[in-house]
Amino acid sequence: MVMLQRWQPGGSEQQINIFLCSPVSRNETKYYHFMGRNFTGDMSDEELVNKHRLIFGQDRSIVEAQRPEELPLDLSEELHLRGPDTPAIEYRRSLRALGVEWI
Repeated sequence: MVMLQRWQPGGSEQQINIFLCSPVSRNETKYYHFMGRNFTGDMSDEELVNKHRLIFGQDRSIVEAQRPEELPLDLSEELHLRGPDTPAIEYRRSLRALGVEWI
């Protein structure tokens, strides 16, 4: 689970995005996205949901085309991971702590 909280500068407006991934099999994962906000902003809820669906739809083909499908748990194999990739790093550390090993 990853939860991102955003606050508007100088205000009390807040937006929360929650991303949940649940393994279904060795090569398949169900993905859930929840979002909430305490302000209306420039877009209606429906427009914002449609925007997110469009973005995730555009990303889907790229994500599904990535190889290898199995992530190396040894982060030294991917030294380029930093900064915005912190959730990916923490995810792999959690998998390793759970005893997951890729063959």
